[in-house]
Amino acid sequence: MTDVELTARERSVVVFCAVRRAALLLGTETVSERDYRRALTILRAAGGQERLPHPRRLKRLVGGGWEQVLRVALLPMPDTPIPAAKPAAQALPGMAVVEAIAWFWQVNRQFPSRTTLERFMHACDARLANAQTGVAWHRYLDEARVLLAQQGYAPDDGQPQHGRRVSFAVPPGARIPGAAPQRHNRRGAVTRDRCLEALRRFTAEQRRAGQPLSRAHYLRWRRGTRWPAPSSMSSFGGFTKLREQADA
Repeated sequence: MTDVELTARERSVVVFCAVRRAALLLGTETVSERDYRRALTILRAAGGQERLPHPRRLKRLVGGGWEQVLRVALLPMPDTPIPAAKPAAQALPGMAVVEAIAWFWQVNRQFPSRTTLERFMHACDARLANAQTGVAWHRYLDEARVLLAQQGYAPDDGQPQHGRRVSFAVPPGARIPGAAPQRHNRRGAVTRDRCLEALRRFTAEQRRAGQPLSRAHYLRWRRGTRWPAPSSMSSFGGFTKLREQADA
């Protein structure tokens, strides 16, 4: 019976048995076309009656290449390269709070409040790292004094001006060398109304739960949501001022 006279099922059986026999002979889970030819050579050298179809015949029977042959034999392609996973986009880290405070002091010769520092970084299009939860602001100021002293400056013990909007200067070109740019429109535009809406909901939920209305609690409250981060509120007066307005 010629290959043309074989039914589709019979062709599949011929291919399946031949390839599986070669894999069994070689003791492998699959075979490349080169390995299959090696199995043919081994059988010929043994001088027995067992013969395997030539690989050209197998490809003719399936009407395709060796990959199709293995598919009919229900075997995987040998040494199939696994596509390398694309490395996750590494977000550039924001500038450390202490370093940012030192930059502010070098330009303005005074220490900023948290809100003023956020406004300063926003004006410089520089990304600010998140402050650690539970760390008092004066701790950052003290560390910034040490950093400035190491750089040859002699900062005083002055404290930030709280309770009013502070004017400040920015570095030349409004750029801090080496600072990563802010994330623009990362989750949609941040507007004053959206900030106020977030703070109204935050305030209402916190009061119902008897929880504080602090910045640290807001950070925990907004985690995993699309509500604006406190640092994004600097353009509208800062977290504290907006929270007071939302609570009015």
